[in-house]
Order: sequence, then C-alpha cells, then structure tokens
Amino acid sequence: MTGIDPRGPRFTAAVTLVVLAAALLVPTPVAVVLVAVQALLFLVGVTLGVQRTPTGVVFRLLVRPRLAPPAGLEDPRPPRFAQGVGLAFTVVALAGYAAGADLVAQLAVGLALVAAVLNAVFGLCLGCELYLAGLRLTRRTAWRRRRAPACHDDRVTTDLAPVPAEALLVTVAPTGAETAKADCPQLPTTLEELVATAKECEAAGAAMIHVHIRDDDHRPTLDLARLTDTVQALREQTDLVVQLSTGGSVHDPLDARLRVLDAAPDSCSLTMGTTNFGDDVFSNPWPFVRDLYQLSQERQVVPEFELFDLGHVAALGRLLDRHGLPHGGRVHCDFVMGVPGGMPGTADALVAAVAALPPEVTSWSATGIGRTTLPVALAALSKDGHLRVGMEDVLTIRRGEPVASNRQLVERAVALGGLAQRRPMTTTEARALLGLGG
Repeated sequence: MTGIDPRGPRFTAAVTLVVLAAALLVPTPVAVVLVAVQALLFLVGVTLGVQRTPTGVVFRLLVRPRLAPPAGLEDPRPPRFAQGVGLAFTVVALAGYAAGADLVAQLAVGLALVAAVLNAVFGLCLGCELYLAGLRLTRRTAWRRRRAPACHDDRVTTDLAPVPAEALLVTVAPTGAETAKADCPQLPTTLEELVATAKECEAAGAAMIHVHIRDDDHRPTLDLARLTDTVQALREQTDLVVQLSTGGSVHDPLDARLRVLDAAPDSCSLTMGTTNFGDDVFSNPWPFVRDLYQLSQERQVVPEFELFDLGHVAALGRLLDRHGLPHGGRVHCDFVMGVPGGMPGTADALVAAVAALPPEVTSWSATGIGRTTLPVALAALSKDGHLRVGMEDVLTIRRGEPVASNRQLVERAVALGGLAQRRPMTTTEARALLGLGG
C-alpha cells in the first residue's frame, strides 16, 4: 500500500465544494446534471481511489509539481471511504430529484457540501474520521473476542496461534551502536563474532536477536550489503528471529534507516518518537515513524515498537488507529528504560507504561539500560512481560564485574524467568507470538 499526498484529497474536496455549491444555486434540471457528474466522480474515487479521480490526476500532474514536497504521505483508505460517503449523499440527492422531493435532494447536497467545506478549508475529513472510528471499534471488538495469549488469561479463548503462558521470549541485543570495540574487546562486532554469539545465545535460551552491525573499523554502519549478508548468515546458522535495528546510531540519516528493510529481516525495530539520548538526540519525527511503519507493512516485516517514554505509548495508539495492524496482525513492543532522557528504569514507570498500552498490543518486553537492567527485568516478569538483554544495554554482570559474553546475560534472564515459573520460548513459539507464521 503506497501513501498519497494529503493535499490531493483536499484539492479534490475544493472542486467538489464548487460543484455542489453550484448545484444548490442553479435550476433543478441543471442541478441534477451537476449532482450526477459529482456522483460519477465519487464512484471513481471509491473504485480506483481518490488519487485516480480526474481531479486527483489534475492535482498530481499540474498542481503538485508546483508545491513543496509534503511533510509525509497518508493512508489512501480513509479518503477512499470518504468518497463512498459522498457517493451515498449524491445517490440520495438524485433519488430525491427523481421522486420530486427537491427538499430532500437539496438537504443531501447541502450535507455533502458541508463535508467538502470542512475538508477543503480546514483539512477535516469527516468521512476519514468515520473510517478511523469504525476501524477502532472493529479492532477493539475483535481484540476482546480473541484476546492475546500474552495476557495469560485462561478464561479467554483465542483463534490465534496459541503460545503457552509460561513461555518467556528472551531477545538478545549483542552489540548496539554506542560502545567502542576498543573499550570492550568482547563486544561482537564482526560477522563471525556476531554469528558465534547468536549460536551461543540461542543455545542458552534466546529466541530473537536484535542486530546492529559494524564496519571493518568496528564503527556503526547501515551498509546494505553488510546488513543483507548478516541476515543471510544468521538465518543459515541459527533459527533465531532476526530483527534489524532501524535506529542505527543517533547520527544516521532517516533515509538510510528506511533502507534497512531492503535487507529483508524477519523483524525491525520501530521507535515511536524522538527522545534525548544522553547528550545526543535520537530523532524519530512522526512522518518518519509513519513512513517506516507503512514500509514494514508493504515489505511484510514485523515491527517491534520501541517505547522510550510514556508519550511513545500514546503515539503507538495513534499509529495503529490511523494505519491499522502490522503484518501478521500481532503488536509487540519493547519498553526501553533507563536511557538518560527517557523513562526511568523503575517498577513504577513500567506499571504506568503497561497500563497505558493500546488494547491492540498482544505482547511486550522490557529492557533496562545499565544499572536498571535487573530492576526492569524483575518488574517485567512480575507483570507477565518478556525480556530483552545484551551488551547493547549493559556491560556488567554485577557491580564491578564486566560481562564476559552475551551468553551470560541470556543465561541470567533465563534463570530469572525460572524463578517466575517461566521457561524460555522456542523460536517457533516466538514466531507465533510475533505473527511471523511457521
């Protein structure tokens, strides 16, 4: 599904405004012709999309080239639904004229005119809002009917692939983009080191790997050939769910981060907003978030929504409301806690964030950065959540003792899960949990 320039539907609404206003001012025979023409335009919008109506074509060929690029693209489905609402009003108007009920016809035209004015002048598309409201209602009804297994409620049946309540998804984030190889020689930065780490961590109980890669000088990179080789190597030598970071480093440009999906991973990270990252800024403006999400839907890559703050939780609800569910139908997110500038790595913060999750969320995990690793892990287990661990997030196994390998951190997560009567999730179960299929 390709997004459309949001100014196109407003241009179409402006033309509709002129046609319907004229229909109210001219004699009835002429009004019938104008309303019939508008009904045909609405019909084209419903069947082909508003961007393919005659006015949409005029906008694309003659108007848009004279404008600055849009801040972002929008989902074409709500405007298409709005065209259907307009068609319904014009059909009622034509039926009124045919029955001699001119007052009914004019009322229907007048209501359609009001909608066109609101869209053309104020950017408020009533038909789009109806579409989104219906989508929210439908998804919430479906969610109540087939509540996710991550909620561990045995009283609720589900028609989705079942994942046992005791299964714990352990994700390993072995490298990251912040730590220098010179400062931490045991950090896996070459492809050989990364694959060896992945195999060790899978054997220890991890089911998903969150991947950042480095270049020959051990510096963070988003080189597409390296990303593609990494995905291929991990798939050939492990059964882990391969998740590529689209965050890269805080210095990577947005267009390079979008191209990460060209490497065709199973999953990708998708951070739901900008956050201060120590002295730096991790930039995730809304148009980028939206474009990355729509691209993941097109490429059938399952996103993991990374939430650094409570505002990101609200943004996730907004994204799902406007653009629907991810590929696979599951919504998995990860709370990244303890980053200087983000939400604190405390039980109180986690409880508040989990309580604010949209109802579409089917599973979640939590990550504690640095010294918050253990408090966040324990709090997450107490809330039936899952865990992400790894040397991207912490470099000590206990006070004053450096981590020797990522395997240590996975083994500790598995041991903590055992105390909570949770066992490591298999890779097959992880794929079911995330909506990846078999």
